[in-house]
Amino acid sequence: TWCTQATASLEDHALRLDRLAVSVMKLRAETYDAVQSTRTALEKVDAVNGEQKQAIDLLVDIAGRTLHAFRCAFRCLQLFSLALPPLIWLPVHVIFSSATLRHGCPTQPSDSMSISGSLMVRLLCNALERAGPTAIKLGQWASTRPDLFSPELCNHFSTRLHAAVTPHSAAHSRETLEAVLSPAGLALADVFERVDFDTPPLGSGCVAQVHGATLRAEVARRAWAQAHADAQMPTGLHVEQEEHSQRVVVKILHPGVAESVALDMALLEGGASFVTRWISMLPLLGWVKVLRLPELTSEFKRHLL
Repeated sequence: TWCTQATASLEDHALRLDRLAVSVMKLRAETYDAVQSTRTALEKVDAVNGEQKQAIDLLVDIAGRTLHAFRCAFRCLQLFSLALPPLIWLPVHVIFSSATLRHGCPTQPSDSMSISGSLMVRLLCNALERAGPTAIKLGQWASTRPDLFSPELCNHFSTRLHAAVTPHSAAHSRETLEAVLSPAGLALADVFERVDFDTPPLGSGCVAQVHGATLRAEVARRAWAQAHADAQMPTGLHVEQEEHSQRVVVKILHPGVAESVALDMALLEGGASFVTRWISMLPLLGWVKVLRLPELTSEFKRHLL
């Protein structure tokens, strides 16, 4: 009797264990299905997020390209407006030159021709100066080529475009210098005894202008000691110093130089590629390829930057 009862009890426990095992298997299967469903849902969410991210990136790219196109178009209009005065005066200059060569001595130009030529040179120089650093650099290159341009043009461009470009304001110089020093927690008075913002700059070129300044004595000693150990200066600031001297010059970039140069170089590179690829296909213009305009543009870009 006791064995029969024990056997029945074991069978009952075994049946319960079987039912528990079945329940565990069902729970495991349901858990696996839930995990798979969750994974599928997450993959769908990731796919949606990926598509949204791609759409956002595409919109940002389109907006950037559109903005760049508008900037290029506006820059072209600006350059065209700056070129209008010399373009308008060019026919008058040609008429004066033709009349002089027809009625006078070619080797002794008349006063009207000299005045016309001088005015033409001044208009060109003014247009280049107002067009920005890229155009000024082209003018500087022209001033070194008397074999291609007149002596008057070379002399005027050399005098005006190398160190006598219209300077930016003293307020911009002060703000730039303060912005360079502020990350280090320094003020102008902590570094300089005096910066000559109240007087005209010592020189102004196509990219930057220089101001005279006087360092504090202790700063001058540290600057000279660290000159060879750390030659890298903060962006927008360059200091040239003689040995143990408190008197220095501070070179400060003109406002918007980097953006202006980048935009102008994009226009030059695009124009060079267009001329080389398409204009050279026109009749009698195949010689344009010989100029190798893209290579010249790349070389000019390396020289400018």
